[in-house]
Amino acid sequence: PSKYLMMAQNTKDGLSEYISNPYLIEEVEKKVEELEYEISKIDANFKDTISNSNYNTIVTDNNLLKYLEKYGLKVISLEETEELSTNTIEEVNKLIDDKKIKYIYTTKSETNNTVKKIIEDKKIELITYNSMRSVDGGITNSNDNYLTIMNNNIDLLKKELYK
Repeated sequence: PSKYLMMAQNTKDGLSEYISNPYLIEEVEKKVEELEYEISKIDANFKDTISNSNYNTIVTDNNLLKYLEKYGLKVISLEETEELSTNTIEEVNKLIDDKKIKYIYTTKSETNNTVKKIIEDKKIELITYNSMRSVDGGITNSNDNYLTIMNNNIDLLKKELYK
């Protein structure tokens, strides 16, 4: 959310350079203030969701969700890089065996081989979290927007954190 707040401010500043009509400037500023308020609520909701949760760890198939660590969430990434160790995979398997982890989060349509094997072996669920990495966040031709997607993502996190 903090990046989207910055983007909203930058967009407003950029538009201000090209708009000379005081009414339009006022409308742009009003809309940006409304957006900043809504995004701030999302940011606060992330903080509250994580700080009030029963558990504070999730497993993901890539590093994109590492930004959630700034809210106090432990994010274990199974991204297939040189840094992925056998110890990390064993830690995830133990968390699953101990029934502390029921889901692995992904931000893609296809997951990696490490996660596929864990899902097959442990019979757990893969949950798709919308990272908004594409230009439109994959919402073209839908009724979704940034706010509805982020609220949905918070609900997806709650599945693991509030079990």
